[in-house]
Amino acid sequence: MLVAGSQLSKVHSKYWWDNQLEECDEYKLEFRTKESLFNEIENEIKKIHDYKVAEISCCEIINANSNFLSWIDNI
Repeated sequence: MLVAGSQLSKVHSKYWWDNQLEECDEYKLEFRTKESLFNEIENEIKKIHDYKVAEISCCEIINANSNFLSWIDNI
C-alpha cells in the first residue's frame, strides 16, 4: 500500500506551454502518505499520466493531530 488516503479536486489552470498561454480544467490529486514512498508513487504516476510535464510534488506536513499522523504512519 502506497497511500493512506487521497483527495481529488477540480481546478482551473493557466500556464505557459510552447510560448503560449494555455487555460483548461484539470484535476488535482493529493495523496496522504509518507515521504519515503514519494519515489515509488512518482514512478507509478509517470506510468499512467499523459502529460509531458506533470506536476508531481511533495508537501511536508509541518504539524497535524497525532491520530492523523498515526493513520498515515500505519500504511
